[in-house]
Amino acid sequence: MPTLLEAAGAKRSDATQPVWDLARPFWPFGRAASAVETGKHQILEWLLGRVPLVYLSIDADEEMTGVLGARRAGRQHTWQLSRAVRVPDLATQALFYGGWSLYGRRKPLQMDDLPDSFRCSPADLVAILRRKELSVLVQAWWDDVDWRLAVGDTALLGAGA
Repeated sequence: MPTLLEAAGAKRSDATQPVWDLARPFWPFGRAASAVETGKHQILEWLLGRVPLVYLSIDADEEMTGVLGARRAGRQHTWQLSRAVRVPDLATQALFYGGWSLYGRRKPLQMDDLPDSFRCSPADLVAILRRKELSVLVQAWWDDVDWRLAVGDTALLGAGA
């Protein structure tokens, strides 16, 4: 996974923590912007292929009903994503709004129980992930401009790419 993050232009938030920030370039056209968007899709595809249970908390229920491979997870605004989800469809139908959280966990959480990764330190974020048993968390700022990705299960860091 670190290779994918690097290729997408993600930067470590703290050299001692498994937390990365990925920002869309100021100029949304050209090679750099294209690399970020391609990288985002590759990261999501990688996670869907390797994390056993993936959930998406997003306040876009109407849009999510049309995403193949996504089903309601029994929590408000929370969807379980299967490996059948096509990331480009997910991105164009719902993720572009931003303000969403994608995470790996045995059972879904309420949207309000997820940490706000943009408002806590990388060390605190990783501690919260481990306490809440999240293997990974990806959060997008509004309009899908910035992402923060944190890993609670460091075994994912050595799982190819």
